[in-house]
Amino acid sequence: MIQSQNNIFSQSFYWKFQAPNKEELSTFVLAQESGDPVPWGNLCSVKMTQILDDILPMMQPSINKFCEEVDQRMLMSMNRPWVSHYEKGDYQEPHDHNDCDVVGVFFPEYLEGYSQFYFLDRHVDLSSVWKRVLPTEQTHIPKIEAGDIIFFPGHMLHGVSSHKHDNIRKTLSCNFWVKQIAPKLL
Repeated sequence: MIQSQNNIFSQSFYWKFQAPNKEELSTFVLAQESGDPVPWGNLCSVKMTQILDDILPMMQPSINKFCEEVDQRMLMSMNRPWVSHYEKGDYQEPHDHNDCDVVGVFFPEYLEGYSQFYFLDRHVDLSSVWKRVLPTEQTHIPKIEAGDIIFFPGHMLHGVSSHKHDNIRKTLSCNFWVKQIAPKLL
């Protein structure tokens, strides 16, 4: 049977890979204590620690790999990195980072019972009939392993399910702005 359906206007995508310097990043993230809350932390049921040090050099190997993945040479800046500390029962409501170009999230460890990072499709506004006819999904849960980093556009809704493990789950998140895209060489 010939498929005649054409999907258009796809605006939701992400990249996931093992961070090239996952050991260095893991050591850094797991050493962070829950402390100073970030300015937007009062709307979350999770503790956060804003990173005041310049960690862009530590993130650069992953940024370079991301640029390879998208086949672009980009100069990016970073501001407001933070570590999220999920205790049992904590979660992060769906939100976006629409003020930045790219979001990066690093997962230093991932155990059974840890809360799950997920994407939520804000464009699923189909009628109930079309939801039954077409195989659509409103959420996507990436398969995460220890050492993974994901990059995605800042407009994408994402969240974290309720944490069900006794261990504190920590992640490092960063907002990036693309300052320049180098022209491709022929």
